[in-house]
Amino acid sequence: MTKETRKIKEKTLLGRVVLILPEYIDKDVPFEKNKTCKVYHSRIPGIKDNGDIFAYLIGMDDISKERQCRIIGIVHGKEHDKLVAAPIGKVFDQMGIAEALNGKENDLELESYYHRSCGAVVYRWEGINEEYLILRGRRSNKWTFPKGHMEKGESERETAIREVFEEAGFTPCLEDTFREELHYRMSPVGEKTVVLFLAEYDGNIRVRADEIRAYAWADYDKAEKMLDHENFSRVLKRAHEAIINKHSGN
Repeated sequence: MTKETRKIKEKTLLGRVVLILPEYIDKDVPFEKNKTCKVYHSRIPGIKDNGDIFAYLIGMDDISKERQCRIIGIVHGKEHDKLVAAPIGKVFDQMGIAEALNGKENDLELESYYHRSCGAVVYRWEGINEEYLILRGRRSNKWTFPKGHMEKGESERETAIREVFEEAGFTPCLEDTFREELHYRMSPVGEKTVVLFLAEYDGNIRVRADEIRAYAWADYDKAEKMLDHENFSRVLKRAHEAIINKHSGN
């Protein structure tokens, strides 16, 4: 089986709920250097055609009891893959998994069930009305706000600033009083959290051509119609209200 074939096969396990019994867990080898989250090795039987598969188990407070867990990540190694599982209700996005593993899987490719991106609702004034910066991605072919995945060691605001710069070519000044968080399911599998800040900008836009197909400045009504997901339309509405309140002195 080639690496690409193996990756596709393992990816179908993301999001699956499995029962972890105490006898499956190697209780003697938590990663001792990780001060914030113990990570155990666990056996998960019966979910592969060729038998058991081994996983990192994170977020487990009590390993003496059986728990329903979700497969939330896959670490792709050179010779084998290892799953990452966590109890139902414990959410670890790509950065959370990386921090939990505490560098044990450096230089290996990681896929996650939960994703977190950060970006900004960027606006400018055109006369007495505000206009919003909307980008159309090359891969998704959808209109959205500038945003992207967090990288190791970044805060939400640092990610938002970096992503706006990479996608639109300028460094935004994020406003302090606006932060909106939205959630949606990804296709074919996964769940995503997007954190958006607010920034005013009236200058040149230089989009990253390999990622962005087009950009537009659109007034509120047009932007609402252009955005491809209703959750982003709700954030647009809250941004619009925040801008009006700010400039009316409320």
